[in-house]
Order: sequence, then structure tokens, then C-alpha cells
Amino acid sequence: MINSVTLVGNLTQDTESKVFQNGSSIAKNTIAVNRKYQLNGEWVSEPTFISLTFNGYLVDKAKALSKGDKVAINGY
Repeated sequence: MINSVTLVGNLTQDTESKVFQNGSSIAKNTIAVNRKYQLNGEWVSEPTFISLTFNGYLVDKAKALSKGDKVAINGY
């Protein structure tokens, strides 16, 4: 059994990409996910920032994303 996670949030910056001498490339960004919970009967919203790194065919898709875009990321 493999655990998986789905994150839904907004990108905090424009996607940065880098191409290496061997021709491979990566793209990086950060997603802000709001966590909501009750504390003493009142709802609290707290952001969590998660770094993302894309490689392979996902680099071109990630380069089309920019700051503020709402995304859903699924991984394991």
C-alpha cells in the first residue's frame, strides 16, 4: 500500500525553471495551503507553505503556472 496526498492551494510566486547542461530541466514553486481548525470554539485559518519541484514532462506544464494560480497537486 502506498500513501498519497492531495494538496489544494495557491502558488506564492511565479514558477522558476532551470535547464542543466545534460538537457534535463526542473521547475520550482511554492504552494500555500490553508489549514482550518477550531480552537476554543472559534475557527482559525493558518497557512502552510510547501515547496514543489517538478521534473520530466511536468516542467512544461509547471512553467505555464504563475503567482496566485489555484492548483491541486497529487503525489505519493
